[in-house]
Amino acid sequence: MQFARELIAMAASPEKYALDDVHGAILQQQLRLAHELAPNSSPLESLDLDTIFEHQRQQEKTSVIRDVGNQNPWKDKELSSVEAKKIGEDTWIAGGRHEDHQYGARTIPSKPITQIDRSDRKGEDTQLTDRVHASVEASKIKEKEVAELVELVEFQQRQMKREVLATALKDVKKMIDDDLDFD
Repeated sequence: MQFARELIAMAASPEKYALDDVHGAILQQQLRLAHELAPNSSPLESLDLDTIFEHQRQQEKTSVIRDVGNQNPWKDKELSSVEAKKIGEDTWIAGGRHEDHQYGARTIPSKPITQIDRSDRKGEDTQLTDRVHASVEASKIKEKEVAELVELVEFQQRQMKREVLATALKDVKKMIDDDLDFD
């Protein structure tokens, strides 16, 4: 795998590996052939370069950081001591700790949130999962009749545990929903 990566790297940029002891000669030949395929163009003269540089100078350079920084209302003048003190008092409380008045507050939606029907969404097939686990448990038993009975009992126990869990989750959801009514 490493060898393949090296070959791809060499083929992509043969000029970097042209002095390689093993592959250098082949890569130099590849560069010569590529140069022959390139269209012949006259070398740039100083006048052409001057034109290019002038064109680049005339283009406006953008900088997001500079543009955002220039929105600062105090960029051209210093803050007065009163303004600086006000900003400091608004930002920090005694001891240098940042005060967050909203920490842990619940949001109160401005309109009721409608429930979404998720019954058509594909998810875990719990019956299949329980059957597979029951089958694995039953496969540990050599007697066929006992293994079938163990598989059936194991499946039913898993399904009952899921029902108990689902009922508990519904009860918790109901308690939470009742607690959040702000009528």
